[in-house]
Amino acid sequence: MKRLAGIVTLLFLFGCSSPSPELESLMKEYPDIQKELHTLPDEELSQVKIPSHLPFIPDSISSTVEKNAGFQPRFAEIVFHKDNNASLTATTYFNRVENIDPDLPLSFKLKDGSIADMRMNHVDTRELVWSEKNQKLTYKITLNVVPQTNNPWTTEDMINIAESMK
Repeated sequence: MKRLAGIVTLLFLFGCSSPSPELESLMKEYPDIQKELHTLPDEELSQVKIPSHLPFIPDSISSTVEKNAGFQPRFAEIVFHKDNNASLTATTYFNRVENIDPDLPLSFKLKDGSIADMRMNHVDTRELVWSEKNQKLTYKITLNVVPQTNNPWTTEDMINIAESMK
């Protein structure tokens, strides 16, 4: 009997996945985000991370969930908007792993040991990408500013944002 109770307890602990406290708080504050994110299976919802360190105070926050992406990876993203100025997007890709070369000049080791790759597609856009290979997940943060205003945030800012993801 004790053995059965132990097995049931383990199944309950590992079978019940829940979002981080930060994501739970955000979903309570924004019912539209909660409705959108709760379309994900519990296991995937528990893998969605958001930053606790933001480079600005957002004026609004939105979300997108792509569950039927065909050949593209499924993802969930949370976008923090600074009206008419900037946006920070935190994206979780499910069943996708980026192969990042740690020897590239724009690769950085995060506190958790992950190797992140900084990508600057335009002067107005910075991206930092890293993967959790054992869980087949990729995280990406994208910081956009209004074109022609130059992005004031540094590589160190991007790393701080990534390391605050929970």
